[in-house]
Amino acid sequence: MEASPLLVPLWHCSADGSALLGRDGFIFVYGGSNDVVSLYATGDDEAQAVATSWSELFAQRAAALAGRGIAYVQMVIPEKSTVLPELAPRELTPITTFLKFIEEDMAAADPARYYLSIAASPDFKTRGRDVFRKVDSHLSPDGAFCIIKSLLGHMVREYKHLPAPFETVLEQLGMTVQPGRIRLAGGDLALRLLGVPLYEPYQPMEAPALNALTPSIVTQTSIIPEGGHIGTRMVYTNPQAPLPLKLVVFGNSFFEKGKSEYQISWWCRHLFREFHFLWQPEVDYAYVDSVQPELVICQTIERFLNKVPTT
Repeated sequence: MEASPLLVPLWHCSADGSALLGRDGFIFVYGGSNDVVSLYATGDDEAQAVATSWSELFAQRAAALAGRGIAYVQMVIPEKSTVLPELAPRELTPITTFLKFIEEDMAAADPARYYLSIAASPDFKTRGRDVFRKVDSHLSPDGAFCIIKSLLGHMVREYKHLPAPFETVLEQLGMTVQPGRIRLAGGDLALRLLGVPLYEPYQPMEAPALNALTPSIVTQTSIIPEGGHIGTRMVYTNPQAPLPLKLVVFGNSFFEKGKSEYQISWWCRHLFREFHFLWQPEVDYAYVDSVQPELVICQTIERFLNKVPTT
């Protein structure tokens, strides 16, 4: 496909107010149904009350899963505008008060071994603008890789008792750029901004140690509801996986269905012997009891922090 560049005024906002153009061609979620801009303007008292509810929910999850002998990791993925404040408009920076207070609460917890701070992840910070795609609100392959590295490092530090070589896998895991190849990619913000598809060039990357395992992955379950994402369930088995564990994830579009390196599920279905992804904000303890995993991960994103799940 051929493409031609255009210059668009900085801070141009889409007709529906949902997307805004920042510096260097990065598009950010702005208003619309998520109304991200209002989250950055939320007052301290309101945000602290909500953050406290999240912290209490995390503790309840930890207790419920520990009682079942299951390790638990909670992660909140920050907004692109939080990670890249130098490219975003002022009203989308520096961090929502919701996430700020959650990070402070978790840092003060004694101990909060279950909370994996993505916002404070050295890899995530160091890679900067490489962790998000320009025309999409989601991660780049590099961003998903950084989160997987952070997860493996967290498991090495906090869950040494699990019978899995987390440290060895972390040392061997890597990504390489496919030289001489340039592709164009669209994204979920690409059509919103101007009403026409927009693309960004990128060099494909691959994880050689994991690509060799792709043929051994079997899709056991694929439930995708019509007209929405909530209720999606994907189950993969991989007898050649380096981590001989069952993993259950309750998350959203940052995990997705695992079809490409942009999605955290792609990495999980390669790394874990059995991987279950449920696209929902709540924890289904009946499902957990039926699967009996060694590890449960709960994941949300900064733009959803104003709504606290019940479980």
